[in-house]
Amino acid sequence: MVIDVLQRPDQNTVQKTIRVTGVVQGVGFRPAVWCLAQELGLTGHVYNDDEGVLICCRGSEHAVDELIARVQSAPPAQSQISKIESWPSEEPLHSEGFVIEESHHNEKTTQLKTGISADLATCPDCLREMFDPANRRYRYPFINCTHCGPRLSIVRGIPYDRANTSMAVFELCPLCQREYDDPTDRRFHAQPNACPVCGPSLWITDPSGQALEGHPIAVAQAALRAGKIVAVKGVGGFHLAVDARNEQAVARLRQRKHRPHKPLALMARDLPVIKRYCFVSGQEQALLQSAAAPVVLLNVHQTPSADIAPDQQCLGMMLPPSPLHHLLLETFDTPLVMTSGNPSGQPQCISNDSALDKLANVADLFLLHNRDILNRVDDSVVQIVAQRIQMIRRGRGYAPMPLALPPGFESAPAVLALGAELKNTFCLLGQGKAVLSQHMGDLQDALTLRDFEHKLALYQQVYQHEPQCIAVDAHPQYHSSRVGRTVSQQWNRPVFAIQHHHAHMAACLGEHGWPLSFNSDEHTDDSSHKVLALTLDGLGYAQEDETLWGGEVLLGHYTQVQRLVRLKPVPLPGGNAASVQPWRNTVAHLHSAVGWGAVLQQFGELPAIQAIAQQPVDTIVAMMDTSLNAPLSSSCGRLFDAVAALLGFSTAGISFEGQAAMSLEASMNEQQWRQAKPYFFALQQEDNGLWQINPGPLWLSLLSDLQHQVPAGVMAARFHKGLARVWADCLQQLAGEYNVTHVVFTGGVFQNRHLTEEVIHLLQQSSEQQLTVLAHSQVPANDGGIALGQALITAARCLQLQQTSDKRSSPCV
Repeated sequence: MVIDVLQRPDQNTVQKTIRVTGVVQGVGFRPAVWCLAQELGLTGHVYNDDEGVLICCRGSEHAVDELIARVQSAPPAQSQISKIESWPSEEPLHSEGFVIEESHHNEKTTQLKTGISADLATCPDCLREMFDPANRRYRYPFINCTHCGPRLSIVRGIPYDRANTSMAVFELCPLCQREYDDPTDRRFHAQPNACPVCGPSLWITDPSGQALEGHPIAVAQAALRAGKIVAVKGVGGFHLAVDARNEQAVARLRQRKHRPHKPLALMARDLPVIKRYCFVSGQEQALLQSAAAPVVLLNVHQTPSADIAPDQQCLGMMLPPSPLHHLLLETFDTPLVMTSGNPSGQPQCISNDSALDKLANVADLFLLHNRDILNRVDDSVVQIVAQRIQMIRRGRGYAPMPLALPPGFESAPAVLALGAELKNTFCLLGQGKAVLSQHMGDLQDALTLRDFEHKLALYQQVYQHEPQCIAVDAHPQYHSSRVGRTVSQQWNRPVFAIQHHHAHMAACLGEHGWPLSFNSDEHTDDSSHKVLALTLDGLGYAQEDETLWGGEVLLGHYTQVQRLVRLKPVPLPGGNAASVQPWRNTVAHLHSAVGWGAVLQQFGELPAIQAIAQQPVDTIVAMMDTSLNAPLSSSCGRLFDAVAALLGFSTAGISFEGQAAMSLEASMNEQQWRQAKPYFFALQQEDNGLWQINPGPLWLSLLSDLQHQVPAGVMAARFHKGLARVWADCLQQLAGEYNVTHVVFTGGVFQNRHLTEEVIHLLQQSSEQQLTVLAHSQVPANDGGIALGQALITAARCLQLQQTSDKRSSPCV
């Protein structure tokens, strides 16, 4: 119904052009505008272009303003508006009515304006249709509409039209075409729109590629019940599925995939199945049922089988992200393992041929289809920490949704940031927002590096991004840094090498909208905008000294940073070998604190010390004493490994990153946590004024507790609480000294729920100055968020240089 204000003949008629930027294509934005225009009695048109959505309309001034207000306040659910601008216009309009025009494309458009939507889980309307026997899409595994379905995974360019997706090869049948052309239909311009007559099809094969008889879904379900491993072509890549209750099948999957210990993700058909195995809070339920459909880490009360997540207290659960998964899970009242379909250490397979080639010795059957996946997008992983969402891996459902830049970055130049070596993502910054790529993986793998370079080229083409400067990690040997230097030479652009932990800090500031501010006189960071940052991770190249950082308190902002506190550096015997053999870190810490000889003399009878003594400890001690391949590091991650190995967790070696520390955290039960008294850490000030946290006293306490056969969970709790206590004390003291009100928590160690929540708890209960904690939510605290921080620091430094240059050239100077 047209609102009555439009029926007033004395209203002034106006004509305006309205520009909407952000994620506004492929999410039902134009139909929503069309419906509003019909309701408000406006004439004109709306179309997609390279910059977003453009609306040209004429009507009463009140009606036009109402359209703008309602587009701003109630946009389509999956859209994300960056900006709405409007101005008076005299552009020729249709004489009557309001229409949706074909997309416009301009080769000379400016950069980084149009967003691509993330892939979206099946919406309730499509689910109802898929399970309705009277519907023409009954049990069709590729049903979708403007509210759901593939987006990033099938796109090859912009504008986001069918011709620029992998659906271009499927010509719409008359019925689908009618839906596609009807602005009142839920499938209006739904680019992946299809049905059994005209769309993608499904089949199932053996490992040789020979098609099997029978309905593909039914054959796959029967195979899963028989303990078979089925490779399933999903939204952004292949999954490997087995019945989670079948211990033999799970063990066979682990053996074939060479994944002995790393937790396996589970998929359940509905929430009641998940609740049968896990505790689910309201926040966690909302995440599970969201359009992103991520893997959510949940506290477990019953595991389907023992080998799903060995030595862990959490299960990674998700609901079906696609119609195909809904159909496959339909008859299972227990979860299926749904882990990434790739050989260990390599990127997830996305094509039928690559899956049949690389997974032939892993999967027994292959559930395939002919809708090509153009872009690999791994499942996202999230958890709730301290009542806040924490992103662990940003992929399907979240990437590449843009992040708005904080105040002060409005005129920032275009920046390309290449990220870190592990858990890599890259970032395109410009035009008021940052686009962080989906999870790329570990660039030490050649295939992952190749995929990284391919995705980098795709993003630059899709977003038409021409960087004015390049940001890389300061570590000279990172593959991402090498790529960045190559790109800088190709584009003749400057390279900024960004310290690893400063980038961690800036990424967290950026997602919280922390403003960029300069002093008016010297164009340096405004001291009133500085924060403390507790950066705890595995390690990062320090740039300013010869140690590797990983446990620091920093003071600063986007353009500069100062280290105030560090964990006492200890050697990393064997360098990278220490990151995969936790016992090396135990020896390093014990030798640094007590001396290995003294440990053997006083505690040599302990089984834990005897187990470590089976390793080549004498060689390791000699390496440390002579500083041979034993660089000093303040790594908090390696401290966790050292404690874990002493307590018997992954002592000899780990099979996935973080295994020892995760097992250490999982060893505690609630009663042990509540009753544990913290171990003591010494806080000392060095001659140069730098504060140092010395874990030396911890080790004698741990060894004494081992002698008294204190349970491992109690010792783990005492360690967590002691570490949290000393960091909280440091932060309180420094906040008062430097008049700081906010503290950033960043780095992969903050994926540890117990440590994070305990430090927050101690800060909140302190009678001293109350500190506001800024923790990661939209981007990972681990190295998956580094690229955003690199981009922000580089943009801020460019703006700082520009302001300094402008001031020097001013005639008033």
